Amino acid sequence: MEKGEKYYHRNIEGRIRIMPKRQQKEWLSQDTLNLLQERRRYKTKRKENAATAKHYNYLCRTVKRSAKEDKEHLIRSVCKEVQDARIQNKTKAVYEGVRKITCKQAPQVKIIKDKGGMVLTAPTAVKERWKEYFDELYNDPNAVDEDILNEFSDSRNVEEIPDIGEHEVKAAISRMKCGKAPGIDNITTEELVAST
Repeated sequence: MEKGEKYYHRNIEGRIRIMPKRQQKEWLSQDTLNLLQERRRYKTKRKENAATAKHYNYLCRTVKRSAKEDKEHLIRSVCKEVQDARIQNKTKAVYEGVRKITCKQAPQVKIIKDKGGMVLTAPTAVKERWKEYFDELYNDPNAVDEDILNEFSDSRNVEEIPDIGEHEVKAAISRMKCGKAPGIDNITTEELVAST
């Protein structure tokens, strides 16, 4: 079966459904794919005798080992690409490579319910429902009564902060340690003490 072919599946009601073939990982080598094909052929024959069962088990181990080597080769090549991109300051390529290695992608919601509780599965309908949801979420349909807001701002208890007194400044300067580095203004503690 070629990549993208479909196979037929009879469900419980007896209707025939077309099921898409599972996609192979793009990083699997041709040798591993050949081993997979051979293992698939031996899977049906493994109960005939002990020799075919033993060979099937051997093929299972070989397929696992070969797939592990292929994945290791992929990871090494992507790491090399990430390292080269990092040297060239290509941050987008760096992040894409890391994302490719970690395989962490945000789950996509393909089914959602509308306001009435009906399940939507069509991609355009799902997108429209998300758009509608966020419009309602961020654009509040409730009217705002400006009179209440004005009364609220007038009735707040505002505590007045007194001005900083001269004696407070002198007390702060006297507590400062001498011999320290000056700040941004290049004024040392000794100069401040001398000026007061």
